[in-house]
Amino acid sequence: MTNVHGFNDLEQREDNKSSVPDNLVDSFTSVFCPRFTYRSISFASIVLYVFLFFSLWFVSWASGIRYYCILYYLGALHPPALMHFQLHRLVLPTFYHADFMHLMNNVISTFFLCFSIEHYLGVKRFIILYLGSSVCGYLLSAAALPKTFTVGASGAIMGMFGYYIIYIFFGLRQMDNRSYLILASMIFINLLLILSSPSGNFFAHLGGVISGAIISLIQADERSDLNVWKRWAKVAVIAYPAVCIAWFLYHRVEYYLSLIHICRCRRIERCRSRWSPYH
Repeated sequence: MTNVHGFNDLEQREDNKSSVPDNLVDSFTSVFCPRFTYRSISFASIVLYVFLFFSLWFVSWASGIRYYCILYYLGALHPPALMHFQLHRLVLPTFYHADFMHLMNNVISTFFLCFSIEHYLGVKRFIILYLGSSVCGYLLSAAALPKTFTVGASGAIMGMFGYYIIYIFFGLRQMDNRSYLILASMIFINLLLILSSPSGNFFAHLGGVISGAIISLIQADERSDLNVWKRWAKVAVIAYPAVCIAWFLYHRVEYYLSLIHICRCRRIERCRSRWSPYH
């Protein structure tokens, strides 16, 4: 004897089947990253980071060229090169990583943070937030540390934290306890790595958080209590890069003046040794 079900029961069964994860990957993403999808900028960035890292390490191993030399010629941030208008060094370092731990930290952070933000903002606004935070982080790094060599997507990841700061502070987005736990875990892990790693670039992370908060505030939906904050954020969009560029140029002028002073002192010493009666 068989039971006859209506179309509504059959549709409900199909929905229940589709909601059950098919494998371990789907089970993991359904718990920790419900907005995970392969057709996203976040997933494409993870694949690109991993592919570039292992490809460049293989090229370094096969050619005998040091890995960091390859990164430099491919556009890693080196502030003196910005004086020669190599502005691509503010964008390309986002896609490179210094070592395996650096790569894994950014891949894990991208996995847990970026998919939900991309789903909420949309592709265009997410790209602006992601790359804008990275570029502004590198601007502050170049201004504060004019002799450093920097790579990584940490500025962009910090921009995601800036996004959450704005959206939680102003109540622009509702989050469940699981999302708060994941966010707190990511903050703890990133702070631990920043403080424990001697090569961590604090200013790139700081610039990412600040610029991420500014961009998120500008992109937020119109609301009466946000009008004043939005105006200040629009001023900050102009003031932030202006201050970073001025600070960077100050360091460069100071550097060139020190070179002139050194050359002058050497010339004076050379003249003294040439005309000294005791020579």
